[in-house]
Amino acid sequence: MRNKDTGGGDNPKLRILDEQDVASDANVDNQLGVRLSKPVEVLKRDHDARLEAKTYEPDIADILDQGEEEVDTEEHWGNSTLKVPPLGWFVLAGVIVTGLVIWASMTVYEAQPELETIIREKEDLERKRAEEAIAVKKTLAAMERATKGYLAAATVDEMLPHVRHSSRVQPLMKDYYQTHQISPVEFERFERTRSLALETKSFVTAEVILHSGGKRVLVLQQVGPEKFVVDWESDICYQPINWETYIAERPSDPMDMRLYIIPDHFFAFEFRNEDDFDCYRLTAKGHDDHLFGFVRKGSEVAKEIESYGRKNLLFEQNAKPQPLMLKLRFPKGSASKKCV
Repeated sequence: MRNKDTGGGDNPKLRILDEQDVASDANVDNQLGVRLSKPVEVLKRDHDARLEAKTYEPDIADILDQGEEEVDTEEHWGNSTLKVPPLGWFVLAGVIVTGLVIWASMTVYEAQPELETIIREKEDLERKRAEEAIAVKKTLAAMERATKGYLAAATVDEMLPHVRHSSRVQPLMKDYYQTHQISPVEFERFERTRSLALETKSFVTAEVILHSGGKRVLVLQQVGPEKFVVDWESDICYQPINWETYIAERPSDPMDMRLYIIPDHFFAFEFRNEDDFDCYRLTAKGHDDHLFGFVRKGSEVAKEIESYGRKNLLFEQNAKPQPLMLKLRFPKGSASKKCV
């Protein structure tokens, strides 16, 4: 670097020396110089440097040294990452599924005997229902035969095969029909039937619709698997003595009477204590006159009448009188003309 005077002034300047300037350094007196040990490389312009950086082509060896990286094209599909569950989850799922299959198999196996029992019970129930239906049909057919034969009879002899206690009631029937006429009618159907258990025997009350349009209520007794007979005495409401005659004569000997009964509260004379007696109003078929019947509370007769009354809603409000056959007697020396 040389301090060069220009125009006689003191104006130092800095410039780069070339090799050819080195030789002339010795001829410069009293001058300060700087020598470069190496040539200075002129910097390239910014634009040219960027251009070369962009057009740099790496050597093929550099690419191979980097190694190959496999890329799954579906891994980034839809900007989401497909993650494969760990193997342990598959094992756990398999264990759970296997456990469920084993549990279901064991449950079905254990329930098999119970299921078979239920099926057998169902089959038995259906078989019993079918047998009961057949039995009901046979019973109704037997009831119908007895009823048809009884209602269609024109004489006592035709009626007797269908009558309950035929040997005992035969003389009663002949005596009764001396003053009453037998009127044959045609059976059409049963409107309603109801079973009764009286004196450990099987009875049935049947509302019978006649072909003429009328109605009769009959009591039938089952005397065989498929055989029924009609209670003639209850049908005509047979009495050993006429109702008016019975009330007028007031016999003190016990007598069987077919009557209609309903609870009452006429406590009088020797039956005035209602804590000791139950009171019932008694009427006979086809008659308006009535009596008051009393039975001692807690007795077997009282229990039987009460049981019968509850089954027939006799103690309900607006109850209707119900038929019963009762053994009656007037107390000896009683001042009452209506109490039995």
